[in-house]
Amino acid sequence: DEAGVPDYFTDALKTLGHKRTTPVQRECWPPACVGRDVLGIAPPGSGKTLAYLLPAVEFAMRDARDNPRKKRDPPGRPSALVIAPTRELTQQIASVCNKLKRAAPVRCVAVYGGASQSEQEDELAQPTSMATLVVGTPGRLLAVMGTGALGLERARLLVLDEADRMLALGFAEQLEQIREALPRPGRQTLMFSATFPKGVRAVAKAWLAPKPAIGDGVAAGDLNVDQTVHVCAEHKKGRKLLKHITELRKNDGRSKSRVLVFANRIKTVNFVGDLLKRHGEKVCTLHGELKQERRDQALKDFKSGKSPVLVATDVAGRGLDITGLEHVVNWDMPGSVEQYTHRVGRAGRSGRKGAALSFFTRNMAPIAPDLVRLLRRGGHFVDPNLEGQIRQGSRGRRRRGGRRGGGRGRGERGGRRGGGGGGGGGGGGGGERRGGRGGGGG
Repeated sequence: DEAGVPDYFTDALKTLGHKRTTPVQRECWPPACVGRDVLGIAPPGSGKTLAYLLPAVEFAMRDARDNPRKKRDPPGRPSALVIAPTRELTQQIASVCNKLKRAAPVRCVAVYGGASQSEQEDELAQPTSMATLVVGTPGRLLAVMGTGALGLERARLLVLDEADRMLALGFAEQLEQIREALPRPGRQTLMFSATFPKGVRAVAKAWLAPKPAIGDGVAAGDLNVDQTVHVCAEHKKGRKLLKHITELRKNDGRSKSRVLVFANRIKTVNFVGDLLKRHGEKVCTLHGELKQERRDQALKDFKSGKSPVLVATDVAGRGLDITGLEHVVNWDMPGSVEQYTHRVGRAGRSGRKGAALSFFTRNMAPIAPDLVRLLRRGGHFVDPNLEGQIRQGSRGRRRRGGRRGGGRGRGERGGRRGGGGGGGGGGGGGGERRGGRGGGGG
């Protein structure tokens, strides 16, 4: 019933099993459908994928109708392009797009690393009169563009999903190369993510029209997830995690509730996985060093409940839609509240209640103020020890500030000392590291 929004959007929602639109969809569809640039801010589970995907599909269909392809036109020339940071998110977006074919006949081609580039190029080369949309990761997109299998001269709609993460993690140069290949006049850009910190907003301004429409969905502090943060020593994490899992299993019915455990290092992922296996849990692991087949199988086993526990780095955390996921555990805290939001937002999706437990070690004190504000905003209990970390951090900053020459205090080297779990927490929260001492003192 919104001006400019096609009627079949409602049919598409029903096809995917959604009964009603979400706030971010209602705010973003009208401006996106009339050609405006959009900055969509919404946490995981808020419906942001359809908030940009349906307008992108509509754009591609309209372009195919208004500018029909000629036989002599080269293949692999999409009308719309969606860029995502990880192969898992790319696959997920393509899967949703393919489910829309009954309501909106659009050909969607996914290109991402970890799979055969030649097979992806063959798929792009197939002639078609259908509207075409390509979704891919930055590196693989550039690779297939380099061979000529993909050309962007017709792609007048660009979507950046998880835009904050791509820009913050150093994809800016690759994205700029892709942007340079897009047609300049008449291009429309839709940027979507759960968070847009101030620094990234400045970058977004360079990509978007001067006055983009702002689609602000549910705030991070309002996630439908009960959030508990325990301040604890590194060596106590193992015991606390096993106790938590034991309590969950006492309340399980016939099927075990699923638990997604995040760690910052690959070595820690393996350590925590082994710890839980010894505890009798069926566990799968997910990180960037696994081959694509193993990653796909791990996700399949977790989604089906065959392995009710998944231990993963942030490679798995961004954008994954795991229906009915009940619990998230942060063995390691990420390096920012934005990344924390992305992690805990894996649970409590599509109106269902979720729960998140996080272990907070002293080396993460710099994010304590933002974390406390987030918890209070959502009405969650704040551990007094977490507030103590704020006071401790303030005293440490005053001591460092008083030194002559402004040299680095010991706290600034803290990431080198932490155990495999907590020590990795001081990073930016987006990548994953292979090394690190031990896997934490379970």
